[in-house]
Amino acid sequence: MRNSVVIIILLYIYSCSSGDKSKYYKDKPNMPEQRGENITMVYTDSGELRAKMLSPLVEHYNTNKSNPITLMSKGILVYFYKEDKSHPNSKLKANYATRFEQKQTIELKNDIEVVNEEGDTLNTEYLLWDEKTRMITSNAFVRIKKKREILYGEGFESNDDFSKYKIFKIKGTIYRDRAEIE
Repeated sequence: MRNSVVIIILLYIYSCSSGDKSKYYKDKPNMPEQRGENITMVYTDSGELRAKMLSPLVEHYNTNKSNPITLMSKGILVYFYKEDKSHPNSKLKANYATRFEQKQTIELKNDIEVVNEEGDTLNTEYLLWDEKTRMITSNAFVRIKKKREILYGEGFESNDDFSKYKIFKIKGTIYRDRAEIE
C-alpha cells in the first residue's frame, strides 16, 4: 500500500513538473502523458470505501482534450465493498481496461471474471462499468456459474458488486449434479 501511495505522489510530482515535457508529448501523440506501475485507485462515495482497483500498468492519454482516457493494458483487479469495508463482497478481474474520464465508464475486455460473496461467478469477454450508476453491463456472451446451475446467455446487467443481476437472452441452463458440487 505504501508503494502505491509513493508511486501516486511521484506521478503527481512528475506530471506537474515544468520543462520541455509538454513539447515532447506534443511531438509524440501516441505517448501517454502519465504512466505508473503497480497502481491502486480507490473509489469512495460520501467518504465511504466503495471499490479498490489495482493495475500493474496505468497510462493516461489526453491527446483528445474532450475525452481523455486511461489504459490498463496489463489488466485490472477490482474489489467492491458495501457498508462493511473490512472485507470486499465481490471482485472483478479483466486482462484489459479503458477508462473514459468524461463518461466515467470503464470498458473491460478479455477473460473477465466477476465473483460475488455467494460464490456466483460471471465469465465474459466484454463488460462496461458505469461509475455513476454503479452498474455493469454487457452485450456479449456470458456464463454465470452458480452453486447448483450454470447459466448461458447474451447480454447482462448487474449492480457493480454483482449481488443483483439478470441475463437478457438466456441460451441455456445446465443443472449441476449434487456429486459434482460436493
